Amino acid sequence: MATYHFSVKFGAKGRGGAHADYITREGKYQGRGDLIHAEHGNMPGWAQDEPRHFWLAADLFERKNGSAYREFEIALPRELNREQQTDLIREFVRRELGERHAYTFAIHNPAAGIDGGEQPHAHVMMSLRVNDGIERAPDLYFKRFNAKYPERGGAQKDSGHSLTLSEQREALVDLRARWAETHNRYLDALGIENSRIDHRSLAEQGVDRQPEYHLGFEASGRLTDEDRTAIKQLREQPDIERYSQEKMTYFDFHDEKWLAGYRQAMADYRDRFEQSFTADLKRDIAEQKQVTDRHFVREKTIDRERGFGYGD
Repeated sequence: MATYHFSVKFGAKGRGGAHADYITREGKYQGRGDLIHAEHGNMPGWAQDEPRHFWLAADLFERKNGSAYREFEIALPRELNREQQTDLIREFVRRELGERHAYTFAIHNPAAGIDGGEQPHAHVMMSLRVNDGIERAPDLYFKRFNAKYPERGGAQKDSGHSLTLSEQREALVDLRARWAETHNRYLDALGIENSRIDHRSLAEQGVDRQPEYHLGFEASGRLTDEDRTAIKQLREQPDIERYSQEKMTYFDFHDEKWLAGYRQAMADYRDRFEQSFTADLKRDIAEQKQVTDRHFVREKTIDRERGFGYGD
């Protein structure tokens, strides 16, 4: 079975333009060399020729404390060629976003930090604003929606922000399930076997093993050779279903010596991951605070220059 990874993130106001540059490998990211494809869609008229302007406008005009974008980060099957990977993501975007939301997506294929193989994945940035056919200037597009006079207000946001926490969780589960369905249907049509994915947890699938943490580029870069060897060995081990069917071929799953070694390896790996994750998290929080502070001061200055009060 192929690896399943589908995460949803939100980008704060002030980070849209930079993140668009990151996923499309523009600006300071041009030298990364792992971009497979990038495209945009559903952009308003003023951003169709320069889609990057849309994300810059979101940074500038989106409401205070608003999100500039929502992002899907999706692992892609290695079994597909580049054209097929692009077609698969394009199909998913068409089904999920239709013509309702402006988007930018990009596919990267860096070398995997563990086994050195290909690691194709997609970044899909989408606006929370819904296209309603009304042409709006950039400074109006991101303002508060006016239900009585829609043309006087900004484009309306989708209903996701008003859902309860439990409803948001259910929506996320449904979204992850739809990606698995799209993925599996596409591969089935090509006759590719043994690469289906399942959005459910291992426990829900009836698989009795520890889940593996998803390591990003920075975290995987700090792994030692011993770490990589241990992870690759764990990946090569069969699931519990195989243990019950083929334990005479491999080994006895109830062997206490093997179990002790497995548990210790997982504990050591988890400890190293948590230490790296904590350091990354602290750095990200500090960087985000600096960005937020800069934009707060900038917006306050602009408001004063325009004669606006700052108590609203």
